[in-house]
Amino acid sequence: MTTPQRRRLTPDRWWDIEAGRLAGRRRSAGKTAAALAALVGVDPRTLLGWEAGTARPDVVLWLEWRQALGMNTAPNLGCDNPLRGVQ
Repeated sequence: MTTPQRRRLTPDRWWDIEAGRLAGRRRSAGKTAAALAALVGVDPRTLLGWEAGTARPDVVLWLEWRQALGMNTAPNLGCDNPLRGVQ
């Protein structure tokens, strides 16, 4: 019996997951794309492109997007302590 291959988490796959999570959070909060885009300071079409995965925000806008949804702006990116070993 062979063991199943684990799907490698590539940056593209990670973004697909994150964009879906943020889109779902927006919908469950009852916010329109236009309202959230105004909070973040972008055009609603830009925000919808991020949610669809056809575009990506820069890191500052991504953190503002998370903050506008009441989400943690220091998400766990796969490490328990990102500053471990930093002097």
